Amino acid sequence: MTDIFKGIEESKSNKLKDVLTEKVIRENVDFFIQEMKDIQIQNDSQFIVFGVKNSCIANYFNTYFRQNFRNKIYYYYHYAYYGLTDREWVTGFWKQQNIHKEYTYSL
Repeated sequence: MTDIFKGIEESKSNKLKDVLTEKVIRENVDFFIQEMKDIQIQNDSQFIVFGVKNSCIANYFNTYFRQNFRNKIYYYYHYAYYGLTDREWVTGFWKQQNIHKEYTYSL
């Protein structure tokens, strides 16, 4: 798991575009490509974007980062999405990924 944009302190995704320049985007794309080389990503590796398909982060991923890869991409709500409980988020993600587990939560 990695952030595609590094060192950006804006926590509101709808304000992300205000801090991104072409130079910042290019630097982050180059860094991401190197990260993928470092972990030796394979053609059958899958990307999971924590943001729905039409989200700001998914749009940036598709426009700038995806062009270098032909891997399968899944989109799912960001884990900070306030519309789902932890249980709903986890079980929904597992369902999407065809993971059959029982959700248990403990502190």
